Amino acid sequence: RDMHGGGDHRLVEDFVRVVQGDTSAQFSTSLEHAIVGHLVGFRADASMASGNSLEIDWSNLMSK
Repeated sequence: RDMHGGGDHRLVEDFVRVVQGDTSAQFSTSLEHAIVGHLVGFRADASMASGNSLEIDWSNLMSK
């Protein structure tokens, strides 16, 4: 079954290529964007657990 539109498979492929030393491998996303994506997911989990909407201060999450 295809999950996340094939994104999971792409992440694994990229990871394996980098670990194998393939210098032409490209990461699917930047580390900064990956961290922000995880923080958004954690905030969504907290929102569901509390039953309240929670704000995200985007100005502090992304470099300018």
